[in-house]
Amino acid sequence: MWTILNSHVKYLSLTVLLFAILLIGFASCTEAPSQEENYAPDAPRPPKAMMKDRPSPVDRTQLLKPVELVSVSVSKPDREMAKLAGANFMKTARDPLMIKVQVVEPIDPLPRASSPVIILNGENLINTWVLPEKYDTLIAFIPDRKLIKERNRVEVVWLGNEEATRSKQALMFSSRDIGE
Repeated sequence: MWTILNSHVKYLSLTVLLFAILLIGFASCTEAPSQEENYAPDAPRPPKAMMKDRPSPVDRTQLLKPVELVSVSVSKPDREMAKLAGANFMKTARDPLMIKVQVVEPIDPLPRASSPVIILNGENLINTWVLPEKYDTLIAFIPDRKLIKERNRVEVVWLGNEEATRSKQALMFSSRDIGE
């Protein structure tokens, strides 16, 4: 070590030389990052191109044909259904009712951008749910019994293709048919 300090080499030149060697060594150890490595490990990646001949994983036939209905019933939501409606809905609802519609074909449970909706007297009930254990029953909640008329018409459609999927045969119920 003393020989280096006693040499006639200038310290600045020695420092620059060592820095250059370290820089070249570091550059040779690392490769240029690929496009995949430009993302954080937990960041979402851009979608991969889908193959043209690959079949769609979602059965779209339900979005093309009418939803046929079997039965309709209207009642107050029980404790289990009140949980499904949500605490906020149950708090703000005056006299809540649950409309339950059974359909001929079970609803495909795969997630999609569209969903079936119960229509009550021409009005979409956006808070329509498919019962998870059966898949052939839809339920919707209405906040007030006053929305029920003497004669009521119930249909079902898939949002996004209402004309093709609207029930051919609507079901009717009267205000006297409401169960407790």
